[in-house]
Order: sequence, then C-alpha cells, then structure tokens
Amino acid sequence: MFIISVSGRGIKRAAAGLAAAAALAAVIAVSGYFVDKAHRNREINGRILDTAVRDDSDILRIAEFLTGTDECAAPEHTEITIPYSFNRVYEEYNGLQAGFGTDLRDYSGAVCDKYTVLYGDACDGSTLTLIVHNGLLIGGDLSENAFDGTIRGLSDLTGTKPAE
Repeated sequence: MFIISVSGRGIKRAAAGLAAAAALAAVIAVSGYFVDKAHRNREINGRILDTAVRDDSDILRIAEFLTGTDECAAPEHTEITIPYSFNRVYEEYNGLQAGFGTDLRDYSGAVCDKYTVLYGDACDGSTLTLIVHNGLLIGGDLSENAFDGTIRGLSDLTGTKPAE
C-alpha cells in the first residue's frame, strides 16, 4: 500500500501549472484560427478569394472567380512534389507566385495536388493550373493555349472574361 501526501502548496503549484497550460493552449488555438483564416482568404484585385479546397466543386468555384467564366471543363487532378532545389524554370515559376503571397520554397519536398481546368477550345482557350497543399490553394497560373500564348500568375487575373 502506498500513501501519497500532497501539501497545500503543491496543489496550488499544480493548479497554477494547469491554468498556464490551458491559457497557452487557448492562445495557440486562437492564433491558429486567425493565421489559417488569413491564409485561407486572399485578396485579388480588390476581391476576396476563399482558397479552401475540399473537392472539385471548390476548384470550379476558384476557377470561376479567377477567370470570370463559368464555362470551365471538369478539373483534372494529379499529384506533384515540390522539389528541394529549384532550377531556373522553378525559380521563374516561383516568381509568378510571389504576387499571390506564396514562396514555393516553403513547400520544398511537399506532395501537392495539381488541378488543371480548361476553358475555351483546345487551341484558343486557356488552362488554369492550381496548386493545393493540405486543402489550401497555394499558387498556380493561367496559360493561354495558343502557340505564342502568355502565362500569368494568379494575382494578375482580374476575374473578368478575356476580350474576344
């Protein structure tokens, strides 16, 4: 048989320690909520985009927001791994992401979801590429499908249909 003796001072210390741990947990939870919300909502050209991605319908919602058209094809999904070291091409692509507030180096080695959404026809349309990590849109681009087409980062999109 064991007898445990606790003084009044020990109980006070234990209660103070538990209270401090609970306060710290509350601060972490609240700050995590606001950090997540800040990363979830991005301002693009004066409009707020919710970047949470749960399924293809969220990808289409984001595509409509960015392109200004609801005539997007069903998204295609693949997985990519962000490399640990960037070559010239990745450095240039990462430069496109800067306006969106993302540095892809922060995701080095991470497996991400890559969604491609086509709109318009195969030759004259465009391809929207979206990169998602842990359910949040972290970057992407819009490429014109024409031979001499341009590529733009997400922050450069206006959400209006291109001139026809």
